[in-house]
Amino acid sequence: RFDHFGEVDSGVDMRGEAGLLSRNIRIHGEMEGTCYGEQLCSHFEFDTFGGHILAREGFASFKVENAEFTNLGQQGIVARYPLHWHMAGNVSSDTSYVRSNSIHHTPQRCVTCHGSFGCVITDNSAFESLGHCYFMEDGVENGTIMTGNLGINTRKGFVIPSDKDPATFWITHPNSYITGNAAAGS
Repeated sequence: RFDHFGEVDSGVDMRGEAGLLSRNIRIHGEMEGTCYGEQLCSHFEFDTFGGHILAREGFASFKVENAEFTNLGQQGIVARYPLHWHMAGNVSSDTSYVRSNSIHHTPQRCVTCHGSFGCVITDNSAFESLGHCYFMEDGVENGTIMTGNLGINTRKGFVIPSDKDPATFWITHPNSYITGNAAAGS
């Protein structure tokens, strides 16, 4: 119905990225209609206190795949991110990964690897998040595999100073495999 330019022109790939946000399995935080209480209401008119999912050291399995996540994360509160490996130590790609998910309209981040080594984050689509989206937190997180992810409209957040000018992909350790990712509107 609508024409779109999409080809390689003079060696430059001009094709647009596309990400599917809907999934059959939907996990979402229940949100209020407006900002309230101890939240950052001077910065946001909407509720910024969603749910969060956290995997700590000792878990048997953290396989997150083909699901839709929305209204997750808690703006302004450290360690309250939609999907989060938290001080999990060495993780194996056989028992732990975040892949082929939709993560959208999140009050804080998208996927966080913190104090964990070997996080696998592949083929996810993220849209409308506050603060750094795909986030390696401390700079020690080596062995991360981050491929084929899409992040669109990463917005200003308030957890750490750099969230005021956020990156869709916050990469802090050079011993990581980061390829084929795309960011737009950040």
